[in-house]
Amino acid sequence: MKMTINRLLIAIIVIIVVMPTAIGKPKPPTPLSGQKIIIASMYSNSARLVDESKKTVHTWTLESHIGTVCYCMPDGSLYLIAFNSYVEHVSWSGETLWSFTMQGINHDIKVMPNGNVLIIVDVKKTHDECIQAGRDPANAPSSLACLKIIEVRPSDNAIVWQWGVWDHLVQDFDPTKDNYGNVSQHPELVNINFDPLRNGPDWLHMNSIDYNPALDQILVSSRSLSEIWVIKHNSSGGLLYRWGNPQSYDRGTQADQKLFEQHDAEWIPSGCPGAGHITVFNNGCGRGYSSADEIAPPLNASGGYAIVDGQPYGPTNLYWTWYDGTFYADHLSSAERLPNGNTLICDGIHGDVLIVNSACKAVWWYNTSYVFFKVTYANPTMS
Repeated sequence: MKMTINRLLIAIIVIIVVMPTAIGKPKPPTPLSGQKIIIASMYSNSARLVDESKKTVHTWTLESHIGTVCYCMPDGSLYLIAFNSYVEHVSWSGETLWSFTMQGINHDIKVMPNGNVLIIVDVKKTHDECIQAGRDPANAPSSLACLKIIEVRPSDNAIVWQWGVWDHLVQDFDPTKDNYGNVSQHPELVNINFDPLRNGPDWLHMNSIDYNPALDQILVSSRSLSEIWVIKHNSSGGLLYRWGNPQSYDRGTQADQKLFEQHDAEWIPSGCPGAGHITVFNNGCGRGYSSADEIAPPLNASGGYAIVDGQPYGPTNLYWTWYDGTFYADHLSSAERLPNGNTLICDGIHGDVLIVNSACKAVWWYNTSYVFFKVTYANPTMS
C-alpha cells in the first residue's frame, strides 16, 4: 500500500549489529520521497548515508569502530562514541577532527550550541565508600557506578564543568552515616538505597543525555530507576525535576509508576510541534509492551518545576503516546519528534524504524534486519 505524507528530507543514525529479520511485522509501506537514513553499524568502521530506496549516497570511512551513538551534524560531520569508549568528531570525508578519552565514558553524548560536548561518565565508588554514604550493607555490591556529567571544550580538551550524583544523595537507613535525612522531603536528592533492579554495580544505568539551550538545563535518563532527571547546567545544585517513578523519592507507589526502564529522553526542540515537551521511548519492561511517550513538564516562568508538598512531580497523564499493543523492545530503542509533527521511533532489538503521525498512524516503516542503539533525525547540508 502506497502512503503519502508531506515531503521530508531527513537522516536517521542507526547503530546496528546483524541479527535475523523479525517475524510477523507488517509489510513496509512505499518509502517516502526524499527521505535519507544514516546506517552506522556497531563495531563497524564505516557509516553510510542511504536514501529511501536504500541506495548509498555517501559513505564515511572511519579510523575507529563505532560503539553506541553516532550523530550527524548539519555540516555532514559525525560525533560518535567509539567502541573502546572514547568520543570522536569525524569530518564528511572521514578524517578525525577531534577525540577525547576518559575511563567510564558511557552510552551517550550531546553537542552543545557553543561546540562543547556533554558526556555521560560512570564513576566507580568502592563498597566502603557506599557504606559510608548510607547504603544498606545487605544490598551493597563491591562497587557502584555513579553518574558524572562532564562538559568538555574540544579546543583544549578541558573539562569546564561537571556534575556528579554522589554530591546529591539522601538515605534514611543509618543515621550514623553520611546523607541521612527524610527521603520524601528531598525530591532534589537521590536515595542511594532505591535500587529496584538490583543490577549490582550498575545502580543507575544512565543511557541518554540532552541539553535545552533556552533553559540552560540538562536531561538524563536512568533505566535502572525508571526515571528521567533534569538538572541545571553550570550549577552544583540537586535535581530540578524528576519523573517516571515517584517510588524513588517516597512520594508514590507502584501504581504511580509511568516509565519502565526507558531509553532516549529528549526535549522536543524549538520549531517542532510540542516544543519544550519531553519525548521518551518507554521500553515497558514488566508490562509487556513498549510505547513512545510525550509529557508536558510543569515548567514555571522562572525555569523551575511546580510540585505540591508530599506529592510527586506531574504530569499525572501523558500528553501523547503511541503503541500498538504488540510493539515491544525491552532494551535499546528511541523516539524523537520531527519538524512536521511526526514522531520517529525505533525498535532497536528487531531493527524496525517507523514514523507515526500525530493521529498515531504509521506513515513509514523500514525493517533493517539489524539491532541498533537509537535513531536520530538529521539533515546534513553536505548531502
